[in-house]
Amino acid sequence: MKKDINIDPEVQKVMSDYAQTFNPFFVTRVMGKIEHLNDQIYASGIYDLFFRRVVVSGVFAIAAMLILTVVLNGGFSVDALLGIGDLEMENAIAMSITDF
Repeated sequence: MKKDINIDPEVQKVMSDYAQTFNPFFVTRVMGKIEHLNDQIYASGIYDLFFRRVVVSGVFAIAAMLILTVVLNGGFSVDALLGIGDLEMENAIAMSITDF
């Protein structure tokens, strides 16, 4: 439903003579802002793409290391995860004291 709007005849007369004008280079500035936004969206998309690739690669690397730990050491013990599962106590103490 449209509402009928009553506009004063004097306002109609003034507005009919009104010509809309914009500042110089208005179109250039607006198009520049639109292009800048498009560049930001494109850069954000590239960042997201590479970030996902790095995250997926990292997750696969961690999963591969955990699988190798289970296969080679037979479990998820702290010693196996740190790589000192087969190390004897005297050698572990010597390694922690000695500066390589």
